[in-house]
Amino acid sequence: MVRLLLTIIIFLFGLCVSIKPVAAQKASNVLQLTPQYGAYMPFGNLSERFGFSQSFGFSGDYVWGGKLGLGLEGQYHFGNKVKENNLVNSLLSSGFMVADDGDLVPVGFEQRGMSLMTWLSKNFPFSPKSPNSGFLVKVGIGYTLHKISYNVDRNAVPQFSPQYRTGYDRLSGGIVFSQFIGLMKVEQQRFANLYLGIELQEGLTSNLRPWDLATNTALDASRFDVRIGLKFGWIIPVWTGASTEDDLYYY
Repeated sequence: MVRLLLTIIIFLFGLCVSIKPVAAQKASNVLQLTPQYGAYMPFGNLSERFGFSQSFGFSGDYVWGGKLGLGLEGQYHFGNKVKENNLVNSLLSSGFMVADDGDLVPVGFEQRGMSLMTWLSKNFPFSPKSPNSGFLVKVGIGYTLHKISYNVDRNAVPQFSPQYRTGYDRLSGGIVFSQFIGLMKVEQQRFANLYLGIELQEGLTSNLRPWDLATNTALDASRFDVRIGLKFGWIIPVWTGASTEDDLYYY
C-alpha cells in the first residue's frame, strides 16, 4: 500500500512538472497552505525502538517574491513496527499477555508521535518564466514527541490501567532540527501546485517519564533520534501580490 501511494505521488508530481506554461508569470507574494504526507526510515536511537513510519501534517508558509519563505508546520507520526516489544515481563512471545482471569489477551504495539516546527525556506527558480517554482531548500527547528502505544483491553490487563500505562509508553521528546531539499511547482490559476523532496530530521530527545515500570529504573539517557524520508505536499496558494491577465495559464 505504501509503495503504491509513493508511486502515485511521484507520478503526479512528474506529470505536473512536465506541463509547460504558455505565458510567463511574475514573482508574487503568496500564502501557501499545504496538507502533506511523509514516509520515513529511522536511524540513531530511533531505529532501536521503531521501524518504518509515516506522517500526515499541515503547514502554512508565507513566501515573498516567490523566493524567501517563513512557515509553521505540524506533523502526526505513526507506525506499526515497534522493536522494543518486550517491555512487560508477562508478555509472551506469541504476542499475548496474561489477564487477571488467566486468559490470554492480544497486545498490539504501535508508534505514535508528533512534531511542531518553524521553517525558513528558499526557492531557486529554474526559469524566469516560472519564478514561483524551482528547487526548494528548507531548514527548520521545533519540538518532537514519540511514544509506544499499546492496543490492549485495559480493563482486562491491570498493567495498562490509567494509573500505570504511562509507565510503559517510554514517552520521549525534545528539540528537533530538520532539513529539506526538493522540487516545488506553484503557478497562478493552476490546481496542481505541489512539492516533493527528501527530509532529514534530527531529534535531541530524552525520556519524559520519571520511571520506567518495565525495567524498574529511570531512563534518563540522552537520545539522538534521526529519521529520513520522502515528503510530499499539495499546496493551496493564496496570492497576496498583484497579478494581471498576462500572468495566467490557459488550458
